[in-house]
Amino acid sequence: MANPADRRAYDRFRAQGFELGSGRVAAAGTHVVGLRSKPSGMRWSKPGAPNTLSLRVAWRNGDWDRLGASHPLSRAA
Repeated sequence: MANPADRRAYDRFRAQGFELGSGRVAAAGTHVVGLRSKPSGMRWSKPGAPNTLSLRVAWRNGDWDRLGASHPLSRAA
């Protein structure tokens, strides 16, 4: 297991071209959520919004078929 100090080698990571801040990731998440959940006139229930966003994430990540296989909408009797 890596030494925790190795994970804080910011100078080395910057030299390799890595972005270190989480602000861009947080802003992107807020933007994507806003695009789907905040258009004019939309209303969401507390469970409905995160459930819908979870489905959108599965679709965008290419996990739709795997999600459908593990959570079928109906089961044959």
